[in-house]
Amino acid sequence: MFAVLAHSDPAGLDHLDEIRLHNVVSISPCNALLGGAAPLTAVSRTPSIRHGVPADIDAVAAIKVANWREAYVQLIPTDVLAPFLDRAHAVEELRDSTSAADANFLVAQDSQGDLIGFSLAYLDQEPDPWLESLHVASAARGRGVGTALMREVAHAIRARGRNSLRLGVVKGNRDAGRLYERLGAALVAIEPTAWARGVDHEIYRWADLSGLVGPNDNSAT
Repeated sequence: MFAVLAHSDPAGLDHLDEIRLHNVVSISPCNALLGGAAPLTAVSRTPSIRHGVPADIDAVAAIKVANWREAYVQLIPTDVLAPFLDRAHAVEELRDSTSAADANFLVAQDSQGDLIGFSLAYLDQEPDPWLESLHVASAARGRGVGTALMREVAHAIRARGRNSLRLGVVKGNRDAGRLYERLGAALVAIEPTAWARGVDHEIYRWADLSGLVGPNDNSAT
């Protein structure tokens, strides 16, 4: 599933950012939350990327629930989708998933310090690291926030000595699929999700992340 046989949930990245990204609903280990809130990467005009902390979970859950509601009402049966639209459920799930040992939890902030997006990846998954979630708040789409989060995920994977990435996009979410293809991923399989009966997801994979991180990256060397 996404992210770990879970569900991937990217919800908006850069220009295509407005897409209702894949929802990775995976239930895999998370890379330990690294450090505090020092910005890692400047994004567009004002947003910055930093490692997420437990205090971010409520805001992140609000973004995730809003994006699931927007993206999946037409793609996932109502009774299956309902638990994922419950804010308390989302908070509990995120607290759990972001505390996993290999979880890489990143958040994007605007110049006012408001959270406008997040990503969650599991860096030690096999056969590849798994992108569990990628979401950008609807009001912040079109600024390159999602792409910046993806680049930071790629940097973290390469710094760990690995160079590939996999994720799942709910079948029918073509905007998300096109985004990942534009960022260099290839569609490699269609599989049933482990978190929703009757729902398939398209598996996208980067065999080599060097194109995503950029020509000047030497984190894997």
